[in-house]
Amino acid sequence: MSEPYEDLYGVLEMKVTTDLLPSKSKISRAFRRLALKLHPDKQHSKGLSSREADLIQVKFEAISRANEILQDDERRMDFEKRFLLRREDEKRRLLLDETARILESNLLQKEESIKRKRNEDKTKEQNAYMRNNLMNADYEFKKRYINRRRDNDDNDCEVDTGADARVVFYSNLFKTGKAESIIQNVLGSTR
Repeated sequence: MSEPYEDLYGVLEMKVTTDLLPSKSKISRAFRRLALKLHPDKQHSKGLSSREADLIQVKFEAISRANEILQDDERRMDFEKRFLLRREDEKRRLLLDETARILESNLLQKEESIKRKRNEDKTKEQNAYMRNNLMNADYEFKKRYINRRRDNDDNDCEVDTGADARVVFYSNLFKTGKAESIIQNVLGSTR
């Protein structure tokens, strides 16, 4: 009859890190070491409270039971099967956790990449919109400038030099390519 699973090596404070399980002599040494430390006869002289003495008694019974099971060949084989299956399950779970962590990390990176791409597309759209507005403004200034020139030539009046300066300024912006940096500055200041 199989007993509920309990890590008996852990009860005996034995660390099993490889697939090689400890021998009976190592189990006996671990039991003796703990039994000397936790034996009820040794606890009376320490002046412990009844609660502490009860806890130590429970620990001593647990290590005695673990030693009894691990010293019996049939019960030990049953325990070791469950122990090795449990370790395989833990390894699989760790592998799955690691895989899930990697997949989550990849997913977050892809989401960031998509957000970055959307922001870049949005910035490009805003830049195109601003460039279009500046080009329209440039066209309007040139149109007004030509109309004023024509009107002023007909009337022999003075020309608005401010309008001339604006037309030249906007025209030079587009010729030298500095309009892009101005668009970026305008967009950067509005965010």
